[in-house]
Amino acid sequence: MARGQSSLEFLMTYGWAIAVIVIAVVVAWQWGLFNFSGTIQPGSIGFWGVEPSDFILSEDGSLSLSLFNTVGANVTLNYLNVTQGVTSAEFYPNNVITNGNYSVVGLPAGTLKRGSAGDRFEVFVVVEYSDERTGSDVHRSSGRIWGMYET
Repeated sequence: MARGQSSLEFLMTYGWAIAVIVIAVVVAWQWGLFNFSGTIQPGSIGFWGVEPSDFILSEDGSLSLSLFNTVGANVTLNYLNVTQGVTSAEFYPNNVITNGNYSVVGLPAGTLKRGSAGDRFEVFVVVEYSDERTGSDVHRSSGRIWGMYET
């Protein structure tokens, strides 16, 4: 009985610390901290409604961004802001994306920082759009995208 009681006391005392360590390791793994191959997996976080499904940031600073409509109705892209460090660019695409479909928007060369192929980048993106169901109400989807510069 003493052995069972001591193991229960150990788990009650240190179980929360073990849980925190496990959560921290899982988060670090998801962020790619344990990726020792040197390549960065492209990804995004924070978007809702109109989400980036694919993107390419070229060495010349041009950005191609494929946006996917998950709103449930047609949307009109009103405004796009892309920020990389202190460099920021605004774009007014006025594209209609039908429900469940994609639209590709592109920012020209020199819009964002130039980089060498294989260098890491991180960009903050704000997309403002109107939902056909709500009329002129403006909705915002924002988040970060990251990956490696491409040629």
